[in-house]
Amino acid sequence: MVCSSLLSCSYRELAAVSLDGTRLYALSRRAAGGRVRLSDFGIFEYELESPRIVRGEQSLEVRYRFSFEGGEDAGNLEDWENMCRLVLSAGEGSSWALPLSAAFLGVTGRSFSRLSYAVPIPAGELKKITLALEPKDSRAQGEKSGIFFELESFSLTPRSYGFSLSDRSLEATPFVYAEGESLVIDIPEAYRPPGGYELAAGGLSGPGEFFAAAERYAYLGMAGGGDFLVLPPGLLPPDPFPLGFRGGAASLEYRRGAEQEALEPVSIDPGLILDYPRESWRNSAYEIFRWDRFPGILIFDTADYAVQDRLFKRLAFFVEKLGFRGRLAPDSEIAALHGWNAHDYRSEDLARFFELARSSGFPLNRDEQDLEKLLLSEGILRGGAGGAILPGQGALVSVSRESAAYLRATFMVHETFHGLFFIDEEFREFSRRRWANFDPRGKRFITSYFEYSGYDSGDQYLMMNEFMAYCLQQGVSQAGEYFGKTLASRIAEHPRRRDSLPQGDEASGTWPLISSLFTSEAEAFSFFVRERFGLAAGRVRRAYKR
Repeated sequence: MVCSSLLSCSYRELAAVSLDGTRLYALSRRAAGGRVRLSDFGIFEYELESPRIVRGEQSLEVRYRFSFEGGEDAGNLEDWENMCRLVLSAGEGSSWALPLSAAFLGVTGRSFSRLSYAVPIPAGELKKITLALEPKDSRAQGEKSGIFFELESFSLTPRSYGFSLSDRSLEATPFVYAEGESLVIDIPEAYRPPGGYELAAGGLSGPGEFFAAAERYAYLGMAGGGDFLVLPPGLLPPDPFPLGFRGGAASLEYRRGAEQEALEPVSIDPGLILDYPRESWRNSAYEIFRWDRFPGILIFDTADYAVQDRLFKRLAFFVEKLGFRGRLAPDSEIAALHGWNAHDYRSEDLARFFELARSSGFPLNRDEQDLEKLLLSEGILRGGAGGAILPGQGALVSVSRESAAYLRATFMVHETFHGLFFIDEEFREFSRRRWANFDPRGKRFITSYFEYSGYDSGDQYLMMNEFMAYCLQQGVSQAGEYFGKTLASRIAEHPRRRDSLPQGDEASGTWPLISSLFTSEAEAFSFFVRERFGLAAGRVRRAYKR
């Protein structure tokens, strides 16, 4: 085809690339081929076969790659990024510079064969896309690059901001950059999305800190690295910018969180539940969370003990209380009795409770009915023939805002270890062996304490479960004093239970044997959960608010 200035716009050839299946027509041979040396500057223009409607909160993503003559030379590519620019335009007022490397993230000396860049574009009709490869200064003139640029595809994607790095690929958006040891997302007001966005980081390589405006969240790290953590929308302040992560990460994304119905749990690390803003709760009485690493475990946080009792008090008596286990007690019988300040239940016991209520016509309160619906929707319970309620997979635990802060933290550790016990057979078997082989003097003492607390000591499953959780609810260094002084002193105050204690040290008010026995158990349990789950005695959290 011979083109004069009068015919220069008449070139129109079906391009090799498309936009989500919509065919594109190249308006030049260069655009039709989609491949060029970096030193051969020019324009790639494409016209859509039919206009696409861009909705609000959508971005245009362009995917492209680089190939190298005679092997890769990352430094050379970074040099060329200083000499030229690649500019994407998609309609009036939408023009963006695309990266050739990850230097804007502080990553140098590495080449990426595949890159993608997603830019926000205005809502309306999209008819034309242009890519321009332009020199930045005279240094690029006369140079011949051994690097080839090749266009791969265009697509419309849900809008988000951030980056993701792997060995051979880079995905990114505008408004993300490195600043010292921090990876920052700072979106200008004109491009800031409405609420409902979360901050997600992946490939976390060690301890660090999340930040969102003035808020700070410590990240403790995970053995082996490669962790993934999300700060859900309800945890972020209304105006979170700048936000990001201080430390090593392979990805960071500010994105729309999953749409959640009123009863759908919020996925989160347990440490972040303790300071989750009450104003972000979707129900003023309680919020429902899902342990992000172990999604079969639901965690309730209630406004006070009264709410917690409406949900779980009858369950507590049915499952664990001496003289009540296995029967449904009416409110009139248990109203004046104490339940628990924190709770934990496995799917089997939940199924027995709700099936007995169904089959016997026992009247459950509204909160218990809502709980049953949630457990069925989450698969912790499942329906059977004739409407029967059967056990599914998973467990639930609960803490309350009425507990003092230090108790909430302890209860969270204690209850979530119960949750792991319920869902993990190896953990249950390890706990069974420790309980079966525990020194009889220590077992006599702790059984007496459990009876004093209201547990049915005839249930050996319950005893080994509580034994495990009490050993793990505080750090190993605290176990000796907790068991050998705090708990032992309580038992010593009761004349009928004093004989469950071995000889103590009157001068110090401690029971050294009890301290020694339980310190050893705490060490053994802590080693197991570290190897099995990456946790430790006294710690289930990976993050917390500073």
